[in-house]
Amino acid sequence: TAPVEGRSVAAQTAQGDTPPLQAPGATGEAAPDAAGEQPAQGEEPLGVQQKMFLYEERLDQQSPAVNEGSVVWSLIDDPENGGPNNVAIRGEVSTNDGNLSALITIKRNADKSLPASHIIEIVFALPADFTGGGIDQIQRISMKQTEQDQGNPLIAVPAKITEDFYMIALNDLTEAVQTNTQLLRTRNWIDVPVIYSNGRRALITLEKGATGTEVFNQALDVW
Repeated sequence: TAPVEGRSVAAQTAQGDTPPLQAPGATGEAAPDAAGEQPAQGEEPLGVQQKMFLYEERLDQQSPAVNEGSVVWSLIDDPENGGPNNVAIRGEVSTNDGNLSALITIKRNADKSLPASHIIEIVFALPADFTGGGIDQIQRISMKQTEQDQGNPLIAVPAKITEDFYMIALNDLTEAVQTNTQLLRTRNWIDVPVIYSNGRRALITLEKGATGTEVFNQALDVW
């Protein structure tokens, strides 16, 4: 059932009554082990921009509004973990119109009191007149083969730390670590479904591309 104008869909989505916003033409879920081959590697230098799309729910229309942007993947040092090979993945995300930007960091968990193998941190930077009012909730992070796939969610628990800072803790059980590692290594697209403060849903879709694939593989090899 389509949400009513002005009515928050956050509670419905959290309870599973409302399906997550999907990119137009999204297909059904693929099995975690489907097409296990790594994406083809290109000759692009590190630092090149990869594709990013922001799909925003429009309550008066069935199809979401689409805002294009870019993500730049890089490998950085992780100061929270000692040793020469302790690295983290960084993604610098921005829409072309400057209405949403974010810094994503994926790293090994250094907090022994937290039952997590890895941590994904997302820090948003939004203008004062952001149309959604703010980011109220991150629902999950999914990995998918193509931009149109629905994909498979990482086995993880998201938490809101501050108004602009979110942390997603990846499950540290052996089977979960294996599944998450496979998804992170073999899938070429990342979905981050969010709910705005005004209750509207949005979907941030990120391409790993050739440079992102290289960055992810380098990090996973040393983790």
